[in-house]
Amino acid sequence: MSLALLAAGILFFKIMGDYYWWTYVTLFAIAVWNTKSVKWRWLGWVFLAVIFLLGKEYLYRGSRSHFVSVLGAVVFLVSYFGTLLAKRRNYAVLSILFISLFLFIMGVFVFSNRNDVSSVTSLKGMINTYQAFDRDYQANQGKFVPQDLPVHLYNYKNFKDSFIPSPSATSQPKVTAKVTSQPKVTAKVTSQPKVTATVTSQPKVTAKVTSQPVVTFSVIPLLDWLKNILHSQNRAGRPLDLDESNIVFRLFIWRDMAREFIQEPKAWVGGFSFGHPQRSRSLEVLHMGEGEWSRDGWITPHNLFFHIIYRAGILGIFLICALFFMMCRLTGDFLKMNSVEGGLLAGALVYWLVLSNFLVILEFPYNAIVFWSLFGITMAYRDGLKAKALK
Repeated sequence: MSLALLAAGILFFKIMGDYYWWTYVTLFAIAVWNTKSVKWRWLGWVFLAVIFLLGKEYLYRGSRSHFVSVLGAVVFLVSYFGTLLAKRRNYAVLSILFISLFLFIMGVFVFSNRNDVSSVTSLKGMINTYQAFDRDYQANQGKFVPQDLPVHLYNYKNFKDSFIPSPSATSQPKVTAKVTSQPKVTAKVTSQPKVTATVTSQPKVTAKVTSQPVVTFSVIPLLDWLKNILHSQNRAGRPLDLDESNIVFRLFIWRDMAREFIQEPKAWVGGFSFGHPQRSRSLEVLHMGEGEWSRDGWITPHNLFFHIIYRAGILGIFLICALFFMMCRLTGDFLKMNSVEGGLLAGALVYWLVLSNFLVILEFPYNAIVFWSLFGITMAYRDGLKAKALK
C-alpha cells in the first residue's frame, strides 16, 4: 500500500508541480529498498527504471531550476554511492554508476528544451544580455524618479511574463514582451467604448487598466492553484532572449543588494530589517519584473542564501555555514555507517538546497515545511543508526 501511494505521489506531483517530485522519488526508493517482498521490490525498481529511462518529462522538462537541481542531486548521489562502492571494491557496479551519470548528463542536452539549456550553459550569451540591459540602465537612470509604492503581502496568484527580451541597438528603452504562455485574444468594440455590466449577485468591482495583460482567476482556490501550475509549466514556447533576461533579472537584484550594503556599512552586522522593503533600482529603471514589484512594493532576491545575508548580515553567513556544516556531518556519518537510506535522504536535501539558489523556496511555508521536516527526519534517522550501533 505504501509503495502504491508513493508511486501515485510521484505521478501526481509531477502533474501538480515540479518541486515536490524529487522528494517523492526519494521516499519511494527508500520504501522499495526496505520492502521485504521480493515481488514488490522488483516491481518498485522496474517502476523507477521506467521513470528514469522513459520519463523525460519528469527529469528534463519543466523549469530550468528543477532540472539543474535534479542534476545536482544526481551528481551528489553518484558521488555518495560511488564512495560506498569504492570502499567495498565493487568496481563493476561503480563503472555502471558512472556510465549512468554520463548518460543522464547527455540526456539533459538531448531531451531538455534547447533554449533552457542554452540559457544556462551559454556564458557568452548571458554576458552579452547583461551588458545590453546595463547599457539601457546607464542611459536611463539619470532621469529615473523612484515611485512611492504601497507594500502588500506576496500575491502568488498574479503570474505575468513581465521580463523583456534583451535590448538591441534600435530598440526602445522600454519593451513589452509578448506573453507566449497565454493565447492572445483581441476584442473589437463596435458599439460604445464604455461597457457597463450589471451584476445582481456580486458587488461592483472596479479594475485599474494598466499596460500589462490582465489575468483573471477563479474564486475557487483549487482552480487558482491549477491555473498557476499550468502557467508555470508552459515554458516550451518561451524564446531564448526571454530566458536569458530572466537570469539577468536575478543578477541585477543581487548587484543592487551589494550596493545597498556598500552604502549602509551598519547593515553588515545585522542586515536590513524586515521592515525595510527590498527594492531594486535596476529593475525599476528597466521595468523588469514590473508586475511583481509594482504590485507588492518589494522584490525578492530569488536566492535563499543571499536573502539570509541581506536580512541578517554577517550573522546570516554564520547561519549558512552552520547549515552546510550539518549537511557535511550528516553525509559523513552516513558514509561511515554505509547507509543507503541516509544517502538517499541527503540527496533529497541537496535537491532543495540547489533549488534555493534560483527561486523563492524556503521563504514560503509550503516549501519550508517540507524541507525542514525532511531535514529533521534525516537527523533523527542518523541519530537512530548511531544509537543502534552502540547497543
